[in-house]
Amino acid sequence: MDVVITYDLSNNKQSEVKAEMIRMGYYDGWNIGIVKYTLPSTTLWKKNITLPQALVDMNRAILNVNKIGRAHV
Repeated sequence: MDVVITYDLSNNKQSEVKAEMIRMGYYDGWNIGIVKYTLPSTTLWKKNITLPQALVDMNRAILNVNKIGRAHV
């Protein structure tokens, strides 16, 4: 199954969470020929993943970003 994830965070770490999710294999758009289609900034998609696994990935991305943030304080 393909999954589309849309999220909203109360802090200013949306770009960090997005980067972490992309590192996990999620995409923020796709190409058809020479045309690139881009999703909104807080929307990602991934092929061949279950909904429960996508939720685990999002939670893991948030935890990883929070750990990195605390390490730099």
